[in-house]
Amino acid sequence: MVLLDGCEMNILNVLIFHGLSKPICGGQSRYKNLTEQLEKRGNKVFVLESVDFLAKEDSGIAEVKTYKDLRFLGRTLCVFRDFNPSFVREIDRILREKHIDLALISYPSGAPVVKLLALFHGKRIPLVYDAHNVESEFITETFAEDVRYSRLERRILPVYIRFFERFVCKYVADYITSVSPRDKDMFLRRFEVDSRRVFVIPTGARIPELPDATAKQETRRRLGINSDDFVVVFHGIYSHPANKEAFDSIVDFIAPRFRDRSKRVLFVLCGTSVPRFHLDNVVSLGFVEDLDGLLSIADLAIAPIKHGAGVKVKIFDYLSVGLPLIATRKAAEGIGVVDGEHALIVDDVDDKFIDAIEFLANNEKERRRLGVNARNLAVQEYDWERIGAKMDAALRDIVRVSKTALNSGSGNDAVRNR
Repeated sequence: MVLLDGCEMNILNVLIFHGLSKPICGGQSRYKNLTEQLEKRGNKVFVLESVDFLAKEDSGIAEVKTYKDLRFLGRTLCVFRDFNPSFVREIDRILREKHIDLALISYPSGAPVVKLLALFHGKRIPLVYDAHNVESEFITETFAEDVRYSRLERRILPVYIRFFERFVCKYVADYITSVSPRDKDMFLRRFEVDSRRVFVIPTGARIPELPDATAKQETRRRLGINSDDFVVVFHGIYSHPANKEAFDSIVDFIAPRFRDRSKRVLFVLCGTSVPRFHLDNVVSLGFVEDLDGLLSIADLAIAPIKHGAGVKVKIFDYLSVGLPLIATRKAAEGIGVVDGEHALIVDDVDDKFIDAIEFLANNEKERRRLGVNARNLAVQEYDWERIGAKMDAALRDIVRVSKTALNSGSGNDAVRNR
């Protein structure tokens, strides 16, 4: 029977490294919002996540199942989920007890087990590698210099991930989602997969209502920020090496260049696991529950990011509230921001980055123009409602093609050669 538009799909969504509601990071935001959008469109989503990341809010988003991660010598072995008995048992239980139309998996590890167990139970379920990054690029850019890991780990894991991601992309996943045309092109070139099997589902933004002047003043008072401070904001998850590098650049290089100004330029930092401190013209607030409120009182956002793969979700946060933005090319990679139209884009965190801050700090009209254009871009291209509709339509198409192929007796080949 072919799935018709408007009918419910039962979707298995397998997460890694984070849950639906914690920790708060870019990947978590994407999967949470897409899960909400799929549920909103009449689908039933079964989320499988590590019990370490289970939050009470998760059950209000989808039906949540959990497993226990493997651990060895203090390490969580997420990349070896295919050898995790708890993970294997839970996948087996879900496939036995639930009618699943399609499986999404956010990381290469675990994909072979999902595919093999589905076949073992006689279920031809299309498997979609719902990639937040090209993981082999991400681990090379961020892991190789991460001193929290041994030199041996930093040598071996990037090689293993590249091999495993290639295997999953070529031989396990029926389809791959990518967050940008740039990542799609990398999948095609790096793993030589059929372009018809890779489609772009952008990361998006929730478009909030903008507060009035009174609400902004109250937020400044609550955060202890003077009404006449020129506020420059940056946020991110502190444990991510690329974010840590950006935080350090602000504290050590950018902020000191603005200490001796008649009008105070205050750099406000926040994010998951970010340390709290106040140093000269830098205030670090730690984790902030009301990120929209903080962004609403900022005059400027900066993204001094030098490394990392995939799209930087914080950029969508800035666009969605109409904040004028200065970003490196790396920070804006894969996002449709045009230099001089939606933001100021510079090559590196150098004197040109400082000059861009100086320019916008002294040009309120230009800040306003960039902010309006940024919010319009977010509304027109990156609203989660639009992206959710695109994801729902793409998954329905995949299920429809898969069911048609099975009914015609052509099996997975019809899916792969669509």
